[in-house]
Amino acid sequence: MSSEIATNRDVVEASPERMIDLGELWYSAGFLLHIAQLMSREKQYALIRDKGGRVSLSDFTVLKAVALNPGISQGLLADLYRITWPSMSRLVAALEKGNLLRRVVPPEDRRCVGLELTAAGHDLVNRQSTLMNAVDAEVFGDLSDEEREKFISTLRKIIDWKSVG
Repeated sequence: MSSEIATNRDVVEASPERMIDLGELWYSAGFLLHIAQLMSREKQYALIRDKGGRVSLSDFTVLKAVALNPGISQGLLADLYRITWPSMSRLVAALEKGNLLRRVVPPEDRRCVGLELTAAGHDLVNRQSTLMNAVDAEVFGDLSDEEREKFISTLRKIIDWKSVG
C-alpha cells in the first residue's frame, strides 16, 4: 500500500488496513492548513504537559503579549487572537485569579482598562518562554531552517496582521 501513496497523492493511509481518498482536498490549502494546525496543537499540548509547562499555549500567548505590550487592552488581544471578547474576558479573569496579570486603569483615561503582568506573571513568562521555544522547535523539527523561514513568511502573509485593531 505504501507504493499506492507514492503514486496517488489523493489517497492517504488512515491506518495500515484502510486507505482514504481525499480527492481535491489533498490540494486545498485551507484544508491542509486546518489539519496541520490541529496536529501541531495536539503535539504542542502533549509536549508542554510532558515537559512540565504550567500554563496552556493560549494562556502563554496572552501572557507573552502582555509582557511585551504592558497596558494592552483585552479587546485588542481578543481581536488579535480571533476570539470573542467574552472568551478573552474569561481567560483574563482566570489569569488574574492565578495572580499572573492584573487589570489597570490609566489615570488619563478612566474608560480604558489595560493589562499588566504581576511579578509572578513575569517569572512564569521568563521560565515558560524557554519551554515554548523548545516545544516549537520539536513540533516543526522536520522542517529545514529554510523551509521553516518560508513557512513562517507564508503564514504571516496569509494572516496579514495589518487587519487587526
